[in-house]
Parts: sequence; structure tokens; C-alpha cells
Amino acid sequence: RDIPCEIFLNSDKIEDLAIATLCNVKDRERLFKKIAEKLNSLGEKERADWITKILTILGLRDNLIKDFEKVLKEEVKMPITVSLDAEIVENFPYIGDLVKLAKKQAIQEGLQQGLQQGLQQGLQQGLQQGLQQGLLEAKRDDIKRIIKAKFGQVPEDVEKLISSSDDVNFLNEFLMKAVLAKSINELMEV
Repeated sequence: RDIPCEIFLNSDKIEDLAIATLCNVKDRERLFKKIAEKLNSLGEKERADWITKILTILGLRDNLIKDFEKVLKEEVKMPITVSLDAEIVENFPYIGDLVKLAKKQAIQEGLQQGLQQGLQQGLQQGLQQGLQQGLLEAKRDDIKRIIKAKFGQVPEDVEKLISSSDDVNFLNEFLMKAVLAKSINELMEV
């Protein structure tokens, strides 16, 4: 937060603009509009990926997330809601297995109502678990990328620490620590 945001605001790289959200943001509107412009120039998949990353980073800055979400709704050209076809969902790694299991149980019991309820419940649980797992993986990857960019490599003990954690709060704190650390030793201090 002590780094002036201007260093990153003058860049045309989405990576720099994402990091700018962690800086001392004096002109939020300018920052978010520049991010929105860059997001609109990206392909749909890359845009969605960067929105997820930026929202993850903004999880560290609660006071900015609402402003960013407002700009997303107004400026970024993509739907906010997603509808999923059952055939597509069945091919998702975690969710698909839950959907298939729910279908099989309902057919065996011969209850049409059971199928409907099982699919809905399985899909909701699967989506929640999949989203949670995806968030954890994204946070872990972001931390490793930051460490690698700053220090050239991710030491094995740091890699194990990051990979073994399922605590979102710990990963958020470690992400911030990685951004601010001046050395690997400083990063590993408790």
C-alpha cells in the first residue's frame, strides 16, 4: 500500500494493472477504468481469468472490491451470470462426478423427483467445492508466481507450505507477505 500506484498505472499490461490494486490507490476510478479497458481488449477466456485474479487480489482490499465490481458491471463487456448445460457440467473434473453419481442414484431408485433434487443438490455442492478448490489453486499459483518473479525460484519448503495449505486466510496473508518481502528469508519469518 505504500508503493505509489502511478508506476503501474502507466503500463498497458494487465499484470501491472492487477498489481496496482495493491498499491496506494489515489484515483480508483482511473485505475478501474484502465483495467476495464484492458479487460475489454482480451479474449473471453483470458478476460474471465483476469477478472477472477483481480477479484482474488481485491479480497485483500475490501474497500476497493465494491468499486471494482461496479466498474465491471458498467464497463466490461461480458455477462455477469453464467448458465451451464448439463452435458458441459458432467465433463467438469469435480462437479461432473457429483452430477453423474446423482443421476445414477436417481435412475436406480426410479424416482424422477429424486433425479431432479439430486442433480440440483449435487450441482450446488459440486459448484461450491469446485469454486473453493479453484480459488485455493489460483491463490497458490499467484503466490508462487510472485515469489518466482521476485526471487527467481520457489524454494522447496516454501512450495510445500503453500501447496499443503487449504486455509484461504493464511494464503491471503502469505500472498501479501510475498508481495512485500524483500528476501526469501524475510518471507519465511513468522
